[in-house]
Amino acid sequence: MPIYVSALGSWQMSPVDPVAPEPVAPDLVSVPWRGSVIVTAFGFLPLGLVALALCARSQRMRKAGDVTAADKAAKVARRVMWITVVVAVLVDLVLIGVIAVLGGFSAAEL
Repeated sequence: MPIYVSALGSWQMSPVDPVAPEPVAPDLVSVPWRGSVIVTAFGFLPLGLVALALCARSQRMRKAGDVTAADKAAKVARRVMWITVVVAVLVDLVLIGVIAVLGGFSAAEL
């Protein structure tokens, strides 16, 4: 907080802006790299790549010192990562259902 001298010669503290958000420490920005790599490799590739790109953006913003934007990008990356998990499970269930309907799991032809 800067201190300044008023016109009357007394010392005063400058007012604190109550609307400004508190900055997040750069070490506290958690970028979900591991989860994004896992869902990209074993889940749904297109959305996994989006999650990885968002992780890279968050990391770049954090290194540039824009911590609030890095935190927002990390939250979006985490959300996309979990959406990727859900989409991957749904795609797998649909594929298993289609294979089952087509008779892919029948043992009659052995």
